Amino acid sequence: MPTEGIPQNAEYLYLGLVVVFGILGAYAASIFWRFRNLQKDQQLIKQLQEEDSTH
Repeated sequence: MPTEGIPQNAEYLYLGLVVVFGILGAYAASIFWRFRNLQKDQQLIKQLQEEDSTH
């Protein structure tokens, strides 16, 4: 069975997987950072509300 007509594309498959998982990893990191910043903002708002209610 000759394999001349079958292209060997394993490298492209692995490269594509690396790119896809890299993008997914960056997206997950972005969501994590946004969530962390949201928590900091909520804490700051709560602190400012408490300071405002004491005055």
